[in-house]
Amino acid sequence: QHTLTPGQSVNQTSTRRKNGEEIPSLLAASILHDAHGSPIGFMGISRDITEQTRSEETLRQHNQELNLLSQLSELLQACRTEQETYRVMESLCIQFFPWDSGYLAIIDDSRTTLDIVSSWGEAIFEDQMFGIDDCWSLRRGKIHFVKPHEVGPLCAHLHRSATHGYLCAPISASGEILGILHLSFGQYETTWSTRQPDAMRESRRMVATRIAEHYALSLVNLRLRETLKHDAVRDELTGMYNRRYMEGSLDRETRRAERRKTSVGIIMLDVDYFKSFNDTHGHDAGDMVLRELGVFLRKNTRGDDLACRYGGEEFLLIMPDASLQNAKQRAEDLRKGVQNLKLIYQEKSLLVTISAGVASIPEHGNDVRDAVKAADAALY
Repeated sequence: QHTLTPGQSVNQTSTRRKNGEEIPSLLAASILHDAHGSPIGFMGISRDITEQTRSEETLRQHNQELNLLSQLSELLQACRTEQETYRVMESLCIQFFPWDSGYLAIIDDSRTTLDIVSSWGEAIFEDQMFGIDDCWSLRRGKIHFVKPHEVGPLCAHLHRSATHGYLCAPISASGEILGILHLSFGQYETTWSTRQPDAMRESRRMVATRIAEHYALSLVNLRLRETLKHDAVRDELTGMYNRRYMEGSLDRETRRAERRKTSVGIIMLDVDYFKSFNDTHGHDAGDMVLRELGVFLRKNTRGDDLACRYGGEEFLLIMPDASLQNAKQRAEDLRKGVQNLKLIYQEKSLLVTISAGVASIPEHGNDVRDAVKAADAALY
């Protein structure tokens, strides 16, 4: 019917071989006429285009993978926290591997255990963590690829047999292990790919390798940015916010209090007789005391409070939405808490006390400098 009107047609269809196998074909047909021009039949040539279809599909998949890799790099660069990268990896791996399942595991601070931070598909795992020796890719330092029904070596972190095979791609940079990308192969369902499972798995291996390389680079860069950011706002000795960050935070909280018609409590803390303490016990003991005070103050402040090292042995606490009376009570609680701290240096028990001065905005003015000056004066 397609041929009758124009006299000829070329259509892509499917044909069966003698053995029953269905193959993609290109059918070129034309009408046959008798001496009077009447149609009496047609002639068709069916050409097997399996290889052409495979090549086109391979090219399409390659272009799609390149686009997804570009999208992955762009999204990872835009992430501000490491947790955001986990969600990006999960979302993109679903698109990269629509027939497969897997998970992303990141090595923890102990450097001996990996935590599963995201997963997709039908990935099954009993525990959220496993040891570094449980994965052959980390032992070998390269991708570990297992074909269907192979007996081993199989990674110990698998919790079911890999019927269709699996791979683990190490995520590392400059020799440092960051984690692994695990992929359990599914049953591929497209017509052309079912005849080339090995080619499909090899394609998965190449893509997984590229993803692991992209992610390793992005993760290292992100951690470097976080380290630089931490160093820029944190005091190196105590781990508390530094004075520069404190000044910006005070300005921000002051403006917020003005808009909301609320107050900001300010507590200035100072270690009593710290110079004499250093002269008696040494500067190393003094540094230990400051570090312990930093830990204590960070643990004993509300979520919205900011504990800063003001300078030397002085600390400043910024308490949004706290009244002057609340700040005073909080200062007294902190004073008692420090007095009860058990500090040991070189097997000697040390007693440390602090004094505190309290002020608030707007009771002591809306200007930040005036409020800090009032707290400092109250301290002395």
